Amino acid sequence: MTPAPGPRRVPGLRREELAGLAGISHDYYTRLEQGRDRRPSPEILDALARALRLDAPTTRHLHHLAGHLPRPEPACTELPAGLAELLTVWRDIPAVVQTATLDVLAATPPATALAPFYRPGANLLRAAFLTPEVHRLHADAPTLVARAVATLRAQADHTPDDPRVLSLRDELLSRSAGFRAMWQRYEVNPPTRR
Repeated sequence: MTPAPGPRRVPGLRREELAGLAGISHDYYTRLEQGRDRRPSPEILDALARALRLDAPTTRHLHHLAGHLPRPEPACTELPAGLAELLTVWRDIPAVVQTATLDVLAATPPATALAPFYRPGANLLRAAFLTPEVHRLHADAPTLVARAVATLRAQADHTPDDPRVLSLRDELLSRSAGFRAMWQRYEVNPPTRR
């Protein structure tokens, strides 16, 4: 479907254009948009995601919002034996192993020498918002921090009852205005580096 001719007050697709691109009726799309139909099928969500050209993480988030994703088990919080062995081989190379919630499980001595927050038990997101030197150590700190917040938001979507995710989110919401601002963007797909 091609966009309707004529001037637009705002950029983007009109309802009827999006409905046409998704292969659904304008009336049904309006009901979805207005919240009068709260359980669209996964197929409808996929059609809308294709019409909006959403990437995979954003499409997954759309399915999560509609209640179509199973809740996965919480992520592993222990260092797998194979990675522990690899880190002993890489003892002269800066390397960090982290969880989905950005907790450092292991780090080689050169990594810790580069940045003291690269140590087992530290949380990289907490360090990014509560430790000022993080921003001095990384030239692309704003991109890394935005990516980390988007990662935590995606993890919160996938494991909404995980106490580690909830605790970290709540702590940073209460202690960091910068985190609060980024969290309110609702980004689930980390921004790409430029």
